[in-house]
Amino acid sequence: MSGGNRYPRAYILPIHLTPQDKFWGKIRSTDILWVVGAAFMAMWPLIFFGAVWAREGIQMNNRVAKFVTGHPQRTNFVVTIIGTLVRLIVGFLFSQAILRFSQQWMTKRHLNLFHVSLISGFRNQTFPWGVHDLKYLFGPKKMFRVLLLVVCWGTFILIPSGTTSLLSPVPFDKTAPLRGTELDFAPNDHECVNWLNTQTMLSGNCSWSTYSDMEFTTCLSQYQVIDMLQSGRDNMGFLTAKNSKIFDFSQFGPTNGPKFLEPVRGVLPIGRNGFFNTLQSSPLSDQRKLSGILSYNYTLENQGFSTNVSCEYDERSPVVTLFPLTAGVGSSQYFGTTYTGNCTPSGLINVVSNLYTATYSTNSLSFWTCKSPPSSSQASSYYIYLRGLGIYGAQIGNITCTIPPIQSAIYEVTYQSNPDLFSSTEPIQLDATTYTHFIDQYVQAFGQIIANAQNQKANQIAELVGSLGVISFKLSLSERNSTYLRLYEAMIQGMMQYTVTFNRFLYSTYDNRPPSCNRNVTGTLKYRVVGWSVTPIQILLLMPMTVVNLVSFFIMIFVIVNATPGSFESDPTHVKTLAMATHYLDEDESTGWKDCVVYHERYNEVGID
Repeated sequence: MSGGNRYPRAYILPIHLTPQDKFWGKIRSTDILWVVGAAFMAMWPLIFFGAVWAREGIQMNNRVAKFVTGHPQRTNFVVTIIGTLVRLIVGFLFSQAILRFSQQWMTKRHLNLFHVSLISGFRNQTFPWGVHDLKYLFGPKKMFRVLLLVVCWGTFILIPSGTTSLLSPVPFDKTAPLRGTELDFAPNDHECVNWLNTQTMLSGNCSWSTYSDMEFTTCLSQYQVIDMLQSGRDNMGFLTAKNSKIFDFSQFGPTNGPKFLEPVRGVLPIGRNGFFNTLQSSPLSDQRKLSGILSYNYTLENQGFSTNVSCEYDERSPVVTLFPLTAGVGSSQYFGTTYTGNCTPSGLINVVSNLYTATYSTNSLSFWTCKSPPSSSQASSYYIYLRGLGIYGAQIGNITCTIPPIQSAIYEVTYQSNPDLFSSTEPIQLDATTYTHFIDQYVQAFGQIIANAQNQKANQIAELVGSLGVISFKLSLSERNSTYLRLYEAMIQGMMQYTVTFNRFLYSTYDNRPPSCNRNVTGTLKYRVVGWSVTPIQILLLMPMTVVNLVSFFIMIFVIVNATPGSFESDPTHVKTLAMATHYLDEDESTGWKDCVVYHERYNEVGID
């Protein structure tokens, strides 16, 4: 049937009130279901986001996390399927909301082919027009609706990506506070100071001791000399390359013990990967949590020391070299050398009371040390005297190195599980030191190392410094140079750093020390796990799905509020419904999009009211 505008309005013929309409009144049973579904789909992503955000990430079950880490492609496949299913559910709810809106609209408005195609486009998220229809679509009152459909279409495209980005498990970092204790080498409590001063942890008897499955010696001048010399050599090397080296505590501590990116600075690393694990409960102490951690690092504020050694050439020296050891009575051949010194004429105090004995050589390096009297406000300064004889007379002569009053320093010491390494920063706090006995022990051990390094032809300590000066700085072995002074400064300071660390280790093995000898250590653990993590930008990624669901929700609310009893129940875009409809041509419009459509609802089998 066609011709003319004989049908001014698109009426529904006829309108019948079914038993269902009587039962539900204006509201259909499915309307409530669509409202609840749209509300749920709008809320669950935001609730999930809020839960993850509030907990700063949610860690997955260890087994699931292991699967995710080992099978990333399969994981992406599953998450993508979930995102696609969410897109289908959101699309279905939106389609039902558009359907209900169109069914209410059909009872009150003219309906033409453009309206039908527009409804179909919104329901199916398609663009139902061709290129030849663009002129008509950009006409008055059409452009906004078409653009709205295009925006809707683009929004649906983004829904799977937003869901996938929210649900995809990723490695993310979590943090936890750390608290523990360590030995305090700068206590304010007199009981602790007295205890430190009365303990003799280092001794001349180099015997082996065991503590918590860690084996070590109680002296510096024999087994520990390997690490001590390495620390001094590496510290000199820092003057040349400016690159820190990795120091391995090979002579004490646990097997395959801590590695430290030098300088050590007198710090004794603690924690799960340090010498002593004195930390309180943390994710690292929970084996179940630890098994799910991919990597971690922790930073603690550990105590070390700070000082600046300075050396200079001197004209005089308190070192006295003796040659009392001969091959026999009346023999003029020496097989041993002893050296000593006297600090009293300079107003200083002798640190060493015994004589040092070394192999006799005409090319020797001898040693003595003194310290200034301590005062109530300042600790002692230490003076190391080196005297070179023979081939070392020109290069070394007399060198005096000053160790000013050391300061207790707090360093941020960080452990990284990859590459299994400790490192420290510059000091963040400096305090006066109330205990300096370990410096006495260091200078005594340093003198013994110099004596032990002597052989009949040369001294290995002097050779170590001299060879580095020649190779790295192109210096002459027969001339004095300020660079040699810098090298001795670095060597002395590096060896002293190791000594303080070793002393701290020895004192820490004493379990019955006063509680006041423990200082509290605080820090932060940062560890990486697999799970769900979100950032503020995630809200933007969820906006497409949230907007579509809210539109569906409010459309259904509008339909429920404005529902008309006996409204059209069929899909106006369905092929059967269109086949039963009557088409009225609009003779004033050549495109055909304004042609009216009149739908005919089938009579209900129950009957007519």
